[in-house]
Amino acid sequence: MNCKKCGTCLPTKRIELGYKECVDCSTVDTYGTIDIVYHKTGNTVQHVDKETADHINKISRRPGFGSSLGRIGKGGHKEFSSKINIGASTVFIGSEAMFEKVGKEAMFRLDLLGLDKAISYLDRCLENITINHQQYNKIKQAITAYENTISR
Repeated sequence: MNCKKCGTCLPTKRIELGYKECVDCSTVDTYGTIDIVYHKTGNTVQHVDKETADHINKISRRPGFGSSLGRIGKGGHKEFSSKINIGASTVFIGSEAMFEKVGKEAMFRLDLLGLDKAISYLDRCLENITINHQQYNKIKQAITAYENTISR
């Protein structure tokens, strides 16, 4: 079967789907997708019309009000905006494996170099978004408590 507008041969799959025009001649709007985030590992994609997808994706990327990408901190400076790369995977941020790895390294640095160096390492891990705030606080509390029991 040929396209009813330009006469090019249509692919079999397109004919099976009921289309009578080629992709170039078609007036059917294309679809777009938006990310739906339920949980750090429970995400999905929603198919919507292209205009809606473009609009939602644009406002979700926008730094400033309504987005955590450009959040203004107490000191009047942007927090995290220089550290987040649009499109980067966030699978490992705050993962249990990274928590264990950073915790072991912090304890190693505590034993070898002291509390200040261990906390400095933790600060860098938090700054680089290797661990989240909750994990940072747990590790810091653990190494501080461990240091206090050793120094007695």
